[in-house]
Formats: sequence, structure tokens, C-alpha cells
Amino acid sequence: MAFDFTAALNLQTNPANLNKVNKDIQKTLNKVSLNLDAKNIAKAQGEIKKLQGTLSKTTSVAKQFGDAVSLKAVNFAAYTLASTAVLKLTGAISNATRESLKLQTELAKIAQVTNSSNKEVLDQSNLLKKVSVEYNIASSKVAQLTRTLAQTGLSFQQAAKAAEVLARTSLLATFDSLQSTTEGFIATLSSFSLSVDQAGQSLEAINSVSKRFAVESSDIVEAIRRTGGAFNAAGGNINELIALFTAVRSTSRESAETIATGFRTIFGRLQRPKTIEFFKELGIQLETAEGQFVGPLQAIQNISQGLDRLNISVGSTKFAEVVEQIGGIRQLSRVVPLLTQTTKITEALGVANNGTAESAADVAKAQQTVAFQLGSLQKNFAAFIDDVISSPAFQTLSKAIIGIANALVEVGFLSNPYEEKKLKQDGHKQKIAEAIFQAIKNFKYSKEKLLITEQ
Repeated sequence: MAFDFTAALNLQTNPANLNKVNKDIQKTLNKVSLNLDAKNIAKAQGEIKKLQGTLSKTTSVAKQFGDAVSLKAVNFAAYTLASTAVLKLTGAISNATRESLKLQTELAKIAQVTNSSNKEVLDQSNLLKKVSVEYNIASSKVAQLTRTLAQTGLSFQQAAKAAEVLARTSLLATFDSLQSTTEGFIATLSSFSLSVDQAGQSLEAINSVSKRFAVESSDIVEAIRRTGGAFNAAGGNINELIALFTAVRSTSRESAETIATGFRTIFGRLQRPKTIEFFKELGIQLETAEGQFVGPLQAIQNISQGLDRLNISVGSTKFAEVVEQIGGIRQLSRVVPLLTQTTKITEALGVANNGTAESAADVAKAQQTVAFQLGSLQKNFAAFIDDVISSPAFQTLSKAIIGIANALVEVGFLSNPYEEKKLKQDGHKQKIAEAIFQAIKNFKYSKEKLLITEQ
């Protein structure tokens, strides 16, 4: 079908031409019918204008709705923040109050252990709260540590200082259990007759050695607990024990209990006259000029150097004889590292002797973290609440409230017919009223006396 250019030219937007255009199109398209009604088009144009107006209004309404929702969201967010802050504060006060009650319970136990009065211990409780804030440990936990240490014979001041030493270890990388560390600390004090400060330095030495070598702090502590007394009796000090244990543990990977048990045997046998004479024949001295045992570490070093000088090495018959003299065949896995790992022993001893400075830097790093600072803030708030609860005014008020509450409970106690019958008697009611009146008078008098005292 050919395109009719004439029909195309006659197609105008003027409604007056539409009938003519319609006929031209029908004529051109033959049987195809195209009905265009000018009225319908005008009506459609009107509907389009209405739709545009509606869309404009809808856009305006939508914008108003969005602004309203945004405003409500801001208000809701502000309310949520405010209410959350109030709830958090309320929860913090509640937690701090419970912590204060736990602390007072522990302080009463400390008073019992140290044969002090509650007031004497309470007056010095700030020492414990200071430790709590500085090392981010609950004050009741610090008090519990103090009580445990006081049971070893330490005074309250010494026990509080020792508790600070233990709290400090909670910030060091290699200590996990305060309970285990406390037991090791007590063993260190008793086995090596150390002061609190010296025992604290030993814990710092353990931390430094544990970081450098394949040995755990808990294992070193266990070794001290099991063999510290025997090692000290043989003339050794705690850092030497740490170094010797580290050499064996990092090499053999045997348990701390097994190594410590072996050490008791080894350093006991080294002091036998028979053993001393055996090594003397080899030109290895285990005694001083005064006839005293040279000590565990010095004995091991003398034997190791003597074997090197005599070219007696691991695997030889003579070396096996040496091992048997030192610890017996059962201690082979402990004796061999002692004699062959002298370089590691020397390195570990050097680290242990310089442990205090390194641990101080570690503590400073731990205290710089946000987690620690938030925890310290919480402990500081708990200390503030405890100061309020421990104040004389609050104590007097709380006792009065508790007394009145007990009186009310007794007045309202109607669980048996006898009490109920008595409450119906005028004379009994009079007695109750007089008792309550007297309690109020006593409370008023005590409060006035307290105010005079504080002034």
C-alpha cells in the first residue's frame, strides 16, 4: 500500500480539520477505521490538567508528611537517648550499691581475720578502692584478695599492698587467673622469705620470661608452689628457679608438676656427699672453700662446663653415668636439658632480672585502652556510691528505716490468731504506738547528735 502524502499534510491539531483528516485516513487505509472525536480529546486534555494538579498537591502533601516524619524521628531519637541515659544511670547506681554491700561484707571478714574493729578497717578501705580504680578490678574482689593474704599473717596494710601487686598482674599479658596467681604469690612469700615488694618483682619476672620463651606463667607459678621451698633450701633464689625451669619446660614440654617433682630429686641428690665426691674426681667442684654447696644454678653451670672441658657429650657412657649421679635414670628428660641448655638458662635469668621495667611498660599500655578507661570510670563511680553508703549520716538513716520497716512488719504480722486477737486490744495498740513513738524520738535524737558532731 502506497503512503498518501496528501492525507499526511491534512493532519492538523486543529479540531476543525479532524473530520476531513478522518475521511482522508479511511480512504487511504481502505477498510481500516480510525474514529477521532474532538470532544473526547478535549475531555482527555482536561483530565490530564486535573491529574497534573493532583500530582502537584500530592507532592506537596508528601513533602509535608516527610518533614513531619523527620521531626518525629528526631524527637523520638532524643527521647530514646534521654531515657536510655536515665536507665543506664539507674542501673549503674543499682550495680554500684550491690558492689558496695559486697565490699562491706568483705571488710567485716577482714576485721575478723586481722582482729581489728570494723571501724578501723573501714577507715582504711580507701586503699582498696584506690586499687580497684587504678587496675579496673571490683573493690569487693580486691577486698577478697586482701582477706586471703591477711590469713597468711600479713597486716591489713601489707595485705592491701600485696592485693595491689596481684591486681597489677591482671593487666599483664601472661597472667589469666587471679586465684592461681595469688596461690603462687603466697608460695613465693613463704618459700623464699621475700617481702611483698620482692614477691611482686618475682611475678613481673615470670611475666617477662613467659613472653620470651615457650613457657606459660601458670606453669612457672606451679613449679614455684611445688619445689620453691626445696630449691631455696639448696641455696637458690627464685629467678634462678625460673630460669632453670624455663630451660627444661621449653625443651621437653613436660608438665610443670613433672618437672617440679624432678627438680626436688635432682637438687637433693646434687648435695649428697657421694655425688659431690664423684664430680670432685672429675675436677668439677660443687662446694665452696668453706665446704658449702655452691647452689643449684652454680652446680649445673659447673657440671656443664666441666663436661665440655672433658669432652663428655650426650650419648656417651660417661654422660649416662653423670645423669645417674645427678638425678637417676628416671630424671633423664630433665637432667639433659639442664646440662645442654645453659645458654637458654643464662638468657632467661637475664630477662627475669630485668622484668620489673618491662612489666611497667606493659601495664601502661593496658591502661591506655578505651576498654580499661571505661572500666576504671565504672569502678570510680562505684567508689563514689560506696562513700555515700559508708557515710555516718546514711548509716544512721538506713538503720532507722530498717527499724521502722521491722516495726511495721511486726505490727502487720497476722499469720496466727493470737497476734490478731492482741491487735484488737486497746492496751496492746497503746504499747505499739508508744514503741513507734519512742523509735522516732531516738532517730531524731541520733540525727541531731550526728549534726552537732559533724559541725
